[in-house]
Amino acid sequence: MNIVSRLNEVLDSDIYARESAEEVVRAFQRLGVKVSEEVEAFFVNFAGPFWEETLGMEFLDIIEDEINIESVTMECRREHSFPIHYLVLTEMVANEIIVLNTLNDSVYRVDFEGGEKKLLNGGLEPEWQNFEEFLNTYFNM
Repeated sequence: MNIVSRLNEVLDSDIYARESAEEVVRAFQRLGVKVSEEVEAFFVNFAGPFWEETLGMEFLDIIEDEINIESVTMECRREHSFPIHYLVLTEMVANEIIVLNTLNDSVYRVDFEGGEKKLLNGGLEPEWQNFEEFLNTYFNM
């Protein structure tokens, strides 16, 4: 069973159904990133934001709401010089964010007490090896 099918069972509500897949594609284009099939399939099918107790962080939507992945990513690019291939998936909680590396699909927990510097210089180890592993943890699947 693929990740979208499994998430359809977990997110058993129409409230999370994405209405406009084209807007998601345009957001990735504005951000200048090419994402994995799993990342694209997730955001094309599901609209957030999402909240799960597992990590205690709100998983933002790519386009919905004023604070979203696009806006937070752009802010981190401006304020912290994040390269174009990083997408910020969460709002900051306790001085920490979750970041997706679109080049290799790995996902990082990044604190702003030195973790951002480690991320930028390649010294931070991923918390999750890929986006699907992150989703499995986040949604407790």
